[in-house]
Amino acid sequence: MTDAELLTCIRTLASNTRWTWHTPTRELFERADPAGLHTSRGNPWAWLRRVGDAGAAEAFRKHELEGALVVESLGLRAELERTTNGPHVAYFCMEYGIHESLPIYAGGLGILAGDHLKACSDSQIDLVAFGFLYAEGYLSQAVDAHGRQVADAAPLDRADHPLRKLPDSLTVGMPGGVVHADVYELRVGRSRLFLLDTDVDRNSDPALRALCRRLYGGDHMTRIRQELLLGIGGMRLIQRLGLGQRLLHLNEGHCAFALAEAVRVEALRTKNRDQAVANVRARSLFTTHTPVPAGHDRFDPVLAAEHLSAAFGDDSSFVDFVQHQSFESGTSPGSVCMTVLALNLAGRCNGVSAIHGRVSREMWHRPIGHITNGVHVPTWVAPELQARPLPEDLGATRLRLRRRLVTFVRQRLLRMPAQARTGHPDKLRDDVLTIGFARRFAPYKRATLLLEAKTALERIAQNTTQPVQFLYAGKAHPADKAGQELIRQVIDSVKDPRFNGALHFIPDYDMEVGRLLVQGCDVWLTNPRRPLEASGTSGQKAGMNGCLNVSVPDGWWPESYDGENGWVIGPDVGEVDAASQDEGDLESLLELLESEVIPMFYEGEEPGRSDRWLHRVRRSIETVTRDFSAERMVEDYRREHYAPSWTAISRRS
Repeated sequence: MTDAELLTCIRTLASNTRWTWHTPTRELFERADPAGLHTSRGNPWAWLRRVGDAGAAEAFRKHELEGALVVESLGLRAELERTTNGPHVAYFCMEYGIHESLPIYAGGLGILAGDHLKACSDSQIDLVAFGFLYAEGYLSQAVDAHGRQVADAAPLDRADHPLRKLPDSLTVGMPGGVVHADVYELRVGRSRLFLLDTDVDRNSDPALRALCRRLYGGDHMTRIRQELLLGIGGMRLIQRLGLGQRLLHLNEGHCAFALAEAVRVEALRTKNRDQAVANVRARSLFTTHTPVPAGHDRFDPVLAAEHLSAAFGDDSSFVDFVQHQSFESGTSPGSVCMTVLALNLAGRCNGVSAIHGRVSREMWHRPIGHITNGVHVPTWVAPELQARPLPEDLGATRLRLRRRLVTFVRQRLLRMPAQARTGHPDKLRDDVLTIGFARRFAPYKRATLLLEAKTALERIAQNTTQPVQFLYAGKAHPADKAGQELIRQVIDSVKDPRFNGALHFIPDYDMEVGRLLVQGCDVWLTNPRRPLEASGTSGQKAGMNGCLNVSVPDGWWPESYDGENGWVIGPDVGEVDAASQDEGDLESLLELLESEVIPMFYEGEEPGRSDRWLHRVRRSIETVTRDFSAERMVEDYRREHYAPSWTAISRRS
């Protein structure tokens, strides 16, 4: 094999982010240069850029990997060339969690979107997706000596990612001019993700140039401009790229302007707006994720009218139509609520768990169903646990995963300045019960609930016979002062000598940290106020890895809990005041930990190896993997939404 042929194979595999979940491809690059790939954060494209063509060819030849390289590259090409007859889907979302090296995601919404793209690729669903290439990412998190979050940009280097820049840009009207956006394509297996970038010289207005620079930054003006660009720009890209007639799937209300643009274009074709609305509704699906009224975007009517007029070409009749479709009872007439717009123009709507579907119906008084979220097994489950049957010595496998996590956390803490360190590297152990809490630090998620019982927590932390260590991780939005205060409180507890170094906070939570935590922890703690957890996919990831859920009965957990695959905190008490819920849940949590969870882990001769504990571990892996995979999720979408809509529009055309 010539060097040119070898490099073609390397580039074929590195240029498609299927390597984020395809174990044979990932292992191939790890065997070629494990240290170099680690330095490149597990990103083969970034590795190739650093070592160069000659270095890459030498690494594969040195380890005699040419044959395996050919097999894998031919396999990927065959997968990409396989054709499907439909349905064809266009997917819209503000963020995508594809890999930790590409920081264009903030949390659960983006991770879910990334998993959706991967699962559609695996299931051979023809999907194209639209989002933004945020040059400064979401936020890079550090912690100062006082335990306060320090948020900085998380810049990305485009050259480190297999992005293909399209030859043409697109434009969308804005007050005072137009915004220009370059378009980049990222291949995610068979799925195609198109990312818009406004940081281009053609945007002379600095505000427009910075429009997509950072995820969830800026004010209401920035947000409405982003959402107009995503919705209208995405729809125009579908036409420009010749992607054909597609179902429209909106992942959260941020994307609702896509439906407005679809109606505008359809009305030009049919000369009948009512018929246009009916046609768009027949091919559109809206997935809502937010059970909190304040979490839905609403725009001032004057601001909205100004931007809608610019974006839709001063068609006052159509602007009036969009505002009317966005009107929410109880708000000022003419205001734009993106969720209301999506609910009015989408023919199908769903929440992301059975409870969330009910909460959404009560909130919006609409016929909203549900498809419970799932997670992409190859991305999140440790390779050692993806094989079936499970390893015979499951306890030894769980120990290896915990050891891997502890080594990672210790190294990260040791890299921090001693005065700002948020954990105790010398206290970390790989042979003790490890409890994880990792998610966005929003007040309703109650990150500090357990820390409020200081006497009980001290008793648990000082128990040398049955030791426990707690690992916390998560970011708060830069504008969320309450969430940042919770991080400070956690770190204060980390430094409290009463807790004997049993608490640790891991800074800069991202997909890598999350993956290691759900794989390596023994218990996953989830205790939001009910019913505010729409789904809670981190618990699904944990359960698939044999990390047992200790969770309130909210989101996905009531659909999974069977009495043997984890534990439930507190009774499902329905609507009670926050203080009563906090008190009851804390009492229940402490009782579970001290009377059941901790003693069961330490039964027998070795921690985490007793029959009773491993029975729950096996039960968790089997039930959660079976029922809450992203593969199951996209099959539900295919069966309940995609296929019926596709059949209907195919007959009409």
